[in-house]
Amino acid sequence: MTDSFSLAAGTPRFDSLLVVRLSAMGDVIHTLPAVAALRQAFPYATLGWLIEERWAELLCTLRYPRSGQRSPQRPLVDRVHSVNTAEWRHAPFSFNTWQQMAVGLSQLLGIQYDAAIDFQGAVRSALLARWSGAHIVYGSAQPRENAASLFYTRQVLLKTNGTHVVEQAIALAQAIVPTPIVPAPVAEPQIEFPVDPDAENKIAGLTADVSDFAILSPGAGWGAKRWPAERYGQVAKELAKDGVCSLVNYGPGEEELAVAVEADGEGAARKISCSVSELIALTRRARLFIGGDTGPMHLAAALKVPVVAIFGPGCSKLRSAKSSVQLGSCCRAMLQNSYCRSRVSEVPQSGSQPSPVAGNNWSRVARRVRVPLGFIFAIVYVWMARPTRTSLIVGTLVLLPGLLLRGLASGHVQKDKRLTTSGPYAYTRNPLYLGSLMLAAGFAIAARSWWIVAIMLTMFAVIYIPVMAGEERYLRQTFPEYDDYARHVPRMWLRLSPYGSQRSAYSFARYWKHREYEASIGCVVVLAVLVVKLVW
Repeated sequence: MTDSFSLAAGTPRFDSLLVVRLSAMGDVIHTLPAVAALRQAFPYATLGWLIEERWAELLCTLRYPRSGQRSPQRPLVDRVHSVNTAEWRHAPFSFNTWQQMAVGLSQLLGIQYDAAIDFQGAVRSALLARWSGAHIVYGSAQPRENAASLFYTRQVLLKTNGTHVVEQAIALAQAIVPTPIVPAPVAEPQIEFPVDPDAENKIAGLTADVSDFAILSPGAGWGAKRWPAERYGQVAKELAKDGVCSLVNYGPGEEELAVAVEADGEGAARKISCSVSELIALTRRARLFIGGDTGPMHLAAALKVPVVAIFGPGCSKLRSAKSSVQLGSCCRAMLQNSYCRSRVSEVPQSGSQPSPVAGNNWSRVARRVRVPLGFIFAIVYVWMARPTRTSLIVGTLVLLPGLLLRGLASGHVQKDKRLTTSGPYAYTRNPLYLGSLMLAAGFAIAARSWWIVAIMLTMFAVIYIPVMAGEERYLRQTFPEYDDYARHVPRMWLRLSPYGSQRSAYSFARYWKHREYEASIGCVVVLAVLVVKLVW
């Protein structure tokens, strides 16, 4: 998967290293080559990995101890530390949550790692890396979430344009030594997955009646990346002509999709649901894997199984399977399908409500630069603000409804899965942006500066209007019902009565998933800074 690495002479050696890559499945797999290189460079160091409990089976089998001597059940790292941030976000005030956090962090602190490397680039992963007690915390100078860089003691400038995420991870791993890790003309490091005897026996029994089988994986994170079920059914029938059975892998919430593929396959496909360990065992035995840009596809590529990866919107060049395969006649027949070619080439740049967008270059640039510009503006805002007691009170009263509107919207929106028209979306097409405008108005009043008002209006015109236009283009291309929705619901104002019949209950889990609480935290911090500036 990548070149082997050796450590230059005279390089100081760490006794213990902590890898932080919490999720998701494909991203954890993309990090494995970098960690394998670290293992080869530091063969005697204690290597730990902090990961979400859901994906811990990618590193260690369920019944095997999470620490101790390495073995086929835990082949790569010496210690596996797990967290369950999804459950913690769902019940942040429960005793069980606080108990799990305390136990997990105390175990992590007890190791006293020499260095931690955050491969995720998120605020939560950076914060956990810092809380690990590691003396040095490495991370990208341009992380996925800009605020994450605040928690790094060493920032590494990575080449991201046109560079596959696997190479980016390896480049970050190289930064832990003062002298570069250099390629050596020996065998490349092997990516090993745990071998679970129970899972191996179960899969052996389930596949005993098929000699050759392909795995079809129709699921995807969101609808625009999903190839139609009936097409997978057609592929299964074509494979059956070559004597290859199709097993339809599905995860939580995907059974209905798997049933549809099974039905369209007319006896040529059968559905199968696996744990992570069972999926590893199943994929090892597969002759072929066909599916979208998902974790199971990257698992197949890492296990050297021939892969036909179907990419919809997104940057497939940077996240595609790092594997080169020869395709048999059955695969070529699928790829010659004109529907497949047209769908993959014509699907717009990924988007959501909100999400990445299709459209002109400036809308994409605007989306990319708005977060770093926001940080710059925050500094300018604090410097130029001239708050008074009255302006702070009035500004807070204005921004609170905006904060509430954003919170309500985040609990209803289902990014890319369907067109959301419930909750605030029944009254306005852009409740998140409308809420942001209300926040901006409140902060402008609190700051009592016409220069800040002018900057805010400029940013809205130059950055946010193009982003909204791009998102609308994407929604029109993805959801046929969007045109009717747009005709009846204002873009940035409110209807007096709700649109349509979609009724969906507010989901606090979605609120936490979308991290909308960060807006509340940001508002409190900025207002606190203004109060300090007023008093001093």
